[in-house]
Amino acid sequence: MQYSKQSNILHRWYSCIGRGLSGLSAVILLQAVCISLSAQSLRTISGTVKDAWGEPLIGVSVVITGSASGTVTDIDGRYSINMPAGKSRLTFSYVGFEPQTVDTGGRSTIDITLKEDTKALDEVVVIGYGTQKKVNLTGSVASVSADVLENRPITNLSQGLQGLIGNLNISMGSGAPGSGAGFNIRGTTSINSSGPLVLVDGVQMDPNMINPADVESVSVLKDAASASIYGTQAAYGVVLITTKKGKEGPAKVSFTSNLAINSPTRRPEYLNSWEFANFHNETHRNSGGGDYYDKNYMDHIYAYYTDPRHNLPVFIDPSNPNKYLYCGNTDWIDETIKNSTL
Repeated sequence: MQYSKQSNILHRWYSCIGRGLSGLSAVILLQAVCISLSAQSLRTISGTVKDAWGEPLIGVSVVITGSASGTVTDIDGRYSINMPAGKSRLTFSYVGFEPQTVDTGGRSTIDITLKEDTKALDEVVVIGYGTQKKVNLTGSVASVSADVLENRPITNLSQGLQGLIGNLNISMGSGAPGSGAGFNIRGTTSINSSGPLVLVDGVQMDPNMINPADVESVSVLKDAASASIYGTQAAYGVVLITTKKGKEGPAKVSFTSNLAINSPTRRPEYLNSWEFANFHNETHRNSGGGDYYDKNYMDHIYAYYTDPRHNLPVFIDPSNPNKYLYCGNTDWIDETIKNSTL
């Protein structure tokens, strides 16, 4: 239908020339033909651009791929652009989102959902009033990601942060159940030195109560600029802990197992009955007394020590039936102490 109209206009123009129309009439008719052909070669494509949560994005750049022609989305995320003949691709780009190029085909309405650019968040530092790129940050900030903590065999977060952040001093407690570690940023030599303000997802709490596997990142604000954000509680620095949250994608399961074997560095020396009796007598004499075991007892101990098969380990004093002596050579250290434990 469109081509028939154009052919009709051209036919009328040629007929006018054939009938000897004036030059002005011919030019006007030729301009009408060109405008009609130009309008027929353009098609309008419109739509909306939103993020992954369905919110419209304002100011998204919509450019015809391979050209400098383009437009931007309005306050409702809508756009409209005229696509010339020979072009069939549009590129959508926005700060903080991954650029997306689509093939328009024969469509006149194209709605786009842009995904966030996660790579751009690697150099972002969490601060008190939001997030900021590390290159634009003037304060002294040190950060540790979850990748570093996951590779350490630790039972609490304090152990995992030891030696990772400069000027962050961690003093371990007594080791009693429930006791944690203390943090210090300003140093222990200053007057009225105290610990930093520790915030977990914006809430003040004890960092020793957090599972290290739940930590996404740890940021430490060291200088006095942190006091302008958090007040006087941040006079000795701030430790910001961000925990992990749900992410888009398939479920992931992680398993960590540690096996430790404990063994005594030195086992106590065992004394047999004869060595013990002589040692006991010598100790008793050195303290100002006589032998603890008399000759009768010592003879029986020695007899059992040299020939345990023909002598009893229990000796009853004939002069005192209620008094007896056990001189067995059982190694109770070996019986009660294991070589190692898991």
